[in-house]
Parts: sequence; structure tokens; C-alpha cells
Amino acid sequence: MPSPTFGAKSFTKVIAKSESTYGTAATFTGAVGQIIMVDALGAIDLGIELNTGDDRTVGVRTQVLANRPVITSRAPVITWAETDADMRALPIALDSLATITATGAGPYVWTWSPSQTAVDSYKGYSLLLLDGVQQYVASGCVPTEITLSGDGSGTLQYGVTWAAIDIATNGNASTQTPAAPALVPSRLFKLYTDSAFPDGSGDTEYDHVMSFTATIEPGLTMISALDASLVAATAAYTGPLNATMELTVASNSAAIANGAWGIDEIGEQRYLRLTALTSAGYGLELRGSWIIESITPLGADQDGLVVNTVGLRLAYDQTSTKSIEIAVTSPLSTRP
Repeated sequence: MPSPTFGAKSFTKVIAKSESTYGTAATFTGAVGQIIMVDALGAIDLGIELNTGDDRTVGVRTQVLANRPVITSRAPVITWAETDADMRALPIALDSLATITATGAGPYVWTWSPSQTAVDSYKGYSLLLLDGVQQYVASGCVPTEITLSGDGSGTLQYGVTWAAIDIATNGNASTQTPAAPALVPSRLFKLYTDSAFPDGSGDTEYDHVMSFTATIEPGLTMISALDASLVAATAAYTGPLNATMELTVASNSAAIANGAWGIDEIGEQRYLRLTALTSAGYGLELRGSWIIESITPLGADQDGLVVNTVGLRLAYDQTSTKSIEIAVTSPLSTRP
């Protein structure tokens, strides 16, 4: 089959590979890296700041001089828009946030449990994005936001925003092929409440959740130092660890009482464990300590059923010294 001469949607793909040295682009020649089930179209933002001097007069009617513009910085961002969450790929984003060693003999469990008193050791990934003709590598990629969501239809969804040091054209001849994805139907999820930080014991099943959306902001950002380069010097944990979660719950007395999130409970702490596991043994568990930030009674309808919206914000638990943990049970045994 001859090589395509036009970029085509069917040839687009994204491949992730860990970097030996942070910021130094990985090599994608051969069958290396992990193909990610995301849409490459629209994923790249070059993040180039161009100073055209258009706020100055130049003595002629045309406001910009052809030899005046200058690039002042490059801060690429790669966005994986929400799509089906592959348990083979999801650990990659978590692995970039901290040192994680998968446990088990298969399926393998990747657990992200961020430190509350020290800075986690993040790891950079390179992302290869191509369409059969154009081919780019973003280097020094670290997640700045991760989203997870699910409702009564479809599979668990996820999205990741990656900040990168640089992006450049690339000529590596990748021969990597996609592996069978490990997807999780959203209806397999179950919510449990607890009286302490969840560990899977002693919690109470809550069966009135209709949908959920969680957004995690780990606090990683790029450092724009004066280091003789237009790109970022490195990445660092400079921001706080933040997360929010929104639940829609059935509007009935049992749902309100069992979850204890009536309108009088705003500001109170809740321990929650959201978990799902497929028959093949793949899945995700989100464990967290939250405060109730908002409640919208009679908020909306879902298939004719009135639902309430519960807004939760991550809160440090002094007893367990934790706030959040995410465990992914995956076919992926080691970082790519």
C-alpha cells in the first residue's frame, strides 16, 4: 500500500512514550510507546506568543511592519478531549504525576496517592501526533488537568490537558499498532459512603447516583525562567492540589437521607468511594475526602426524573492525612 499523500482522519493517531530525560523528546522509531484512543484533530495548541508591535505608530498607514514581529515565548498545550477512557492508557497520565509502580500479576493496579507534605516526582512524556503526512512530537508533557465522567449511557469518559516544553516536526517511522482497549461501561460504577477515608471496608452502598463528573488539577505548571530559550525551563509543582466533583442524584427522600446531602449539610465533610470493575478485571476506583460546596435542589430532569445536583470540593482529611487516591486496574504492566 503506498504512503498517503494527504493527511486523512483515518490515519490520525497519538502515541505516548516516557522520557529518559525530562524535556528530551523520546524516539518513536519502531513499535514503541502506547497508542492513545483520542482524537488528534484539534489537540495541538502551539502556544506561540507573537509581538507584532501593532500598538505603536510606525509612520505609515499599515500598522504592522513586515520585519517587526518577534516571537517572545513558546508554551505548547496538548488537549485530549473527553473520550472513551481506556484503562490501558489512563495510567499514563497518573504515572506522569508521581512515581507509581504497578502491582499485581495482571491485571495491574496503578495507584496515584499524592503526597500532602512533599513534592511528588513527576515524569515527562513525549506525545507523537500524526495524520499520515504531518507528524509532530510534543516533549516534556505533564498533565495540568484530568477529567473523569460517566452517566447511564456509554463508557467512562476522560480527558487530559498536557503542558509541554516544546513541539516540533518529527520523522520517526513509528510502526506501533493499537492494542485491544479496556473500556468500562459507566453503569458499572457504584458510589459508597464511609465514616473515614475509604479503604473498601465498612462503607455503605449508595444507589441513587445518575451521573458524575470529576476534575483534578494536580498543581503542575511550566516554569518560564530567563534561560536563553523561548521555551519553558522545566515543570514544577507550584500550585495546590485541587479537585471538584459533581453528582446528580435522584430527587427522593431516600437519596437525600442516604447520602446526607440535603440543603442543611452544605460545608460538611464526606468520604466517598466511586468504583467500577469489568468482568475482565479492569476498572477504576476514585477515593476521596470532600466537602459539600453546593446543592441545587430540583436542579434538572433526566429521562423525566427530577434530579438534584451536588457540588463537592476536595478537602484534606487530618485523620488519614489524605485527600484523594485514584486506582486504575489495567492491562498495562509497565510505563511505555
